Amino acid sequence: MRMKNRSLVIAIISLSLILGLATGFHVFYSLFLISSAICILSIIWAYFNTWGLNIEYHREYSELRVGNSIRTQISLHNKTIFPKLNLSVTDLYELSYNPAEILLNIPAHKKEDITLTVLLEQRGVFSVRGAMVKSIDPLDLSHISRGSRLPRELIVFPKVLDIPPFSMPYGEITGEGSSERTDPLGSTSISTIREYQPGDSTRNIHWPSTARTGKIMLKQFDSGKENILWIMLDMDSSVHSGTAPYNTEEFSIIAAASIAHAYFKIGWAVGLICHGNQSYIIHPQQDKQVLDQIMIALATIGSEGKTTISDLFAYWEGSLSVKSDNLVVITPNRGPYFINLLESPSNNATPLALVIVESDSFNESWDKQNTVRHTAQGNLPIYSISKDDDIKSSLSHPYQIPN
Repeated sequence: MRMKNRSLVIAIISLSLILGLATGFHVFYSLFLISSAICILSIIWAYFNTWGLNIEYHREYSELRVGNSIRTQISLHNKTIFPKLNLSVTDLYELSYNPAEILLNIPAHKKEDITLTVLLEQRGVFSVRGAMVKSIDPLDLSHISRGSRLPRELIVFPKVLDIPPFSMPYGEITGEGSSERTDPLGSTSISTIREYQPGDSTRNIHWPSTARTGKIMLKQFDSGKENILWIMLDMDSSVHSGTAPYNTEEFSIIAAASIAHAYFKIGWAVGLICHGNQSYIIHPQQDKQVLDQIMIALATIGSEGKTTISDLFAYWEGSLSVKSDNLVVITPNRGPYFINLLESPSNNATPLALVIVESDSFNESWDKQNTVRHTAQGNLPIYSISKDDDIKSSLSHPYQIPN
């Protein structure tokens, strides 16, 4: 609205001056002078409307993570004998797609206390300022802002969902054909406890956890592998789609952060490899500082890379991995070559799971059931996430093909 009003006034000023000079008619000169005076008075009004206004603020927040909020308590004190009208108060507009804003008037020599709550909707590193008060003239021509001009840097971490660790795909294999599954009884020790999934054997029920949670919980056995997990994140720009915050990039980041947190919580060493607008190779360690490094990387990475997931896998396998490492791959790429490569017995990886963020789900004609059925041919657990899915639910259970 302000831009339209200002553009209209500028157009009137310019046109009236041109017509006045061209025709010599006094009416155009009068229109030029009146329009110019209105524009100047609006600037003066907006400036003095913030004069003598004292602004104080205090922010309250715990963890700076997408989905959390920041509460800001703002105190505005009018120290003049004139009321302050049409004041717009905003805070942390850099962190949200829908910044908090309130309009208010402050009588002479009065103090107003307000609270603004800003929902964190964007991950990243932001340079933010203090609460801003914007004065708006009655004709909405001029806006003059006041507030702290000293920037402060904030890091907003990606959202982390509380998900269980993935089912281990190693141990003795039982069954035949497409119904064969991993049997943890071929292992020697319990690694963790997880919730029952359709098709699991009921021989491994962990009764104390089942009684405590009210859900069927299974013992997860370790086959002697070291508890080391690499998360491979595909940030190749050619395979990502959608518009933030509902795009494959953000969904992939949420999946990576949630998986890293889930395995760190059960005592695993977690690492990250990805190549986007920046390259990150964070070697697995069971260390809170390493987990923080992973979260910072996930807060700043963008899908602007040119390295394909197959090339990233080849580099990881040739330079970084050892036989005891486990791997989770997160990608929107469902190319059969890469999936076959992951499942090949000749590679150096122990794939725990493949997480596919369905880039085609942003198309209205997408058919999830047929797409995943076409992909899920081998024994590698596949977790499928589409645009309208609940990500936590999708990461808690591998996709089951309906009979």
